[in-house]
Amino acid sequence: MCTPMEYEPDRVAVIRGKAPSFPNTANGQSVLTKTRLRYWSLCQNRLQIPYAVSSCAADFQTSRSKDGRDTYVVSTSRDRPHNATTANGITWIDWGPTNVQSVLFLRNMLPAQNLTNAVQDVKKGD
Repeated sequence: MCTPMEYEPDRVAVIRGKAPSFPNTANGQSVLTKTRLRYWSLCQNRLQIPYAVSSCAADFQTSRSKDGRDTYVVSTSRDRPHNATTANGITWIDWGPTNVQSVLFLRNMLPAQNLTNAVQDVKKGD
């Protein structure tokens, strides 16, 4: 799932949500662990072929608040808010080059059968 992003100085994008569970293999959890997704990530890419990745946060790299919610801030390093840190429960994603349009991708892989709001289930135009 994706959305185009256009850079404007002094502006940041904030994305909030609650992502499904995943096997945290970075912490030694088995891929066979029963979770809602096998993998997910939020990535900022250039909106030009070949859609090069500017910055990305995989599931295990995402900071979670105590209530299990995720908050991302997408900005240039110059526009990064001082409190956009993992210590504050915020995952910062670098905007990347500002001279080209960007696209923000939410990717997920291998959803559990009972996960009804996986990216694969979103209808075109929703």
